[in-house]
Amino acid sequence: MTLTPRERYIATATGLVLGLAFLYWVIIGPLWKDLDDANALIDTNNAELERAANLFKNNIAARRKWKDITRGTLATDASTAESQVYNRVTQALQRGGLELQSLRPERTDSENGFRRIVLRVQASGNMSRIGRFLYAMQTSDIPLRITDLQISSKKEGTDDLGITLGVATIFDPPVVEARITPGPARREVTE
Repeated sequence: MTLTPRERYIATATGLVLGLAFLYWVIIGPLWKDLDDANALIDTNNAELERAANLFKNNIAARRKWKDITRGTLATDASTAESQVYNRVTQALQRGGLELQSLRPERTDSENGFRRIVLRVQASGNMSRIGRFLYAMQTSDIPLRITDLQISSKKEGTDDLGITLGVATIFDPPVVEARITPGPARREVTE
């Protein structure tokens, strides 16, 4: 059976269309989908990188602003913080009129990214003096927190009281700031 020229053109065109469809579904389509997936992944990663760079810049700016806000009140080293808390506690004891029995450092640990120093204070006096002392501690110009408090009577039936408390302060040790700059967004397709 011989084909006419018209039938040959139709068979050739059909073969080409079927061949191209086969190439598209087997080779070009999956490659195109992989390229789209790779571009979407690159876009996602670039957005994540930009978000991380912005977060890093905001962290640096927030630290600078925090230093400006806390200048003069929040110490940056342990010895300064310990000296400040000793001074504030002794001033509060004098304002309150309490008699100091002992004042000693207890521990230094971490709390929410800050370093914390705790002092153990033992003093004695009457209830109004203890109230003045606690008010002076509360209105201190440095960050102080009473971690625990115990008031006991020295003599039964009198206003002679003993107070034992833990006083904590925080300090912000310096952090080494690293500089990260995102590079230009690149799109590379490798085989």
